[in-house]
Amino acid sequence: MVDGNHRGDLRSASSSRTADNSEPLERPRQDHDVQLELCNALELIADSLPDSVDRRLVGEVILILAEGVTTHFRFEETVLFPLLRSRAKGVATLLAALDQLEDEHARDGGVGDDTAERKD
Repeated sequence: MVDGNHRGDLRSASSSRTADNSEPLERPRQDHDVQLELCNALELIADSLPDSVDRRLVGEVILILAEGVTTHFRFEETVLFPLLRSRAKGVATLLAALDQLEDEHARDGGVGDDTAERKD
């Protein structure tokens, strides 16, 4: 958990995500937990501005964003979306939502690269 006294869990939370695809819903749960930690970290960073910036925390956030977005998108596109499509059986709203998410991935896919470049 990221809070004012304990800030070192972001990278461990991100790196502890399972790569095992035998439980396809576990990975999104883990990604959601990391996303909540990122939101907490971003709030801490914002609250500290303009007086003080925890550069280590900012670096961790940038690293997680740079690596995590690509990894998350890849998992959804190669594991989760095909599974949902196979079970959708013509449910038009679900298929439309998956199409929209894939379009968003295509549009937003470079955000991790952009984030890493801006760090340098």
